[in-house]
Amino acid sequence: MHIGSIIPAYGRDYRNQKDAKQAWADGKDFIIQNFFSPDDGRYVSINDIGPDDTAELRYSNLSKVIIVKGKK
Repeated sequence: MHIGSIIPAYGRDYRNQKDAKQAWADGKDFIIQNFFSPDDGRYVSINDIGPDDTAELRYSNLSKVIIVKGKK
């Protein structure tokens, strides 16, 4: 399942893909940003989604995107 876009929580941001991926792998919180979804605004981390689930992680002032997966 694809949960949509997520952005770093608590005012965090990441300048590069490596840092964004590491924060996701470390279980940092992100916020779901799907305006037409009931999950919009909910906090989520790698621990909250299944191993086959994906999300679009936005970073670098929301200008760049990478696809991340849940914990295996």
